[in-house]
Amino acid sequence: MIPKLEIKIKVQISAVLNASEDVGKLSAAIKSVAGNVEPSNREESDNLLVWEFDGINALYNFYSKIRERKITAAARRLILKNMRNDSTWVYLNRQAASVGNIVLCDDPEESPLGPLVLKFESPLLMEVVDWLTGEKEMNDVTKDLRRRL
Repeated sequence: MIPKLEIKIKVQISAVLNASEDVGKLSAAIKSVAGNVEPSNREESDNLLVWEFDGINALYNFYSKIRERKITAAARRLILKNMRNDSTWVYLNRQAASVGNIVLCDDPEESPLGPLVLKFESPLLMEVVDWLTGEKEMNDVTKDLRRRL
């Protein structure tokens, strides 16, 4: 079960639409990252798709998938590396997303068709990062172990 986090957050998933690519398939890849959460805004141009979400629900699927694949530490490293003020982002492999998987990319070249960009912004960004990557869970476990010793 995903722990609740009541916090103001904006989530954006975007990708460049290649000339040979079907907009429906790219939309499906974006939807697979956000799960069944409907975007508050969708922008589609000739070469760019941007879906925006209000609220933490848009990160629930990402939260679950990075735990399922045991990549929370890698996700945390990339999220912290890309953090600027109240926002951060990570690259996701678009082919993996199109089949329901989450694969993180250090570099956009790691996704041959170009990456999906998962960006989120919150005035309490570190709380979001800790919730998302399990740092709070680890701190709670560590505190509990120290109490027992």
